[in-house]
Amino acid sequence: MDLTYWVTPLPPSEGTVSFVLAWPRFGMPESRTNIDGGAICAAGARSHILWPPHLATEPQQPPAPPRPSSGWFAEPPS
Repeated sequence: MDLTYWVTPLPPSEGTVSFVLAWPRFGMPESRTNIDGGAICAAGARSHILWPPHLATEPQQPPAPPRPSSGWFAEPPS
């Protein structure tokens, strides 16, 4: 079985990372697998950013449209 996982933030490069799984409804008891954290960090170093992160900014109000010099729209509402 080939699976892909998203790991963020990356774990420390030293030590192990434990994955624990249980799915009692399908008869899968709890099991644990330990993986070298350095291997995960090395894989992260080979990754590529596909899209730049979105910056959290406040939406900007558009500028007011110019008012005509004459006519009904020339005078601001009172």
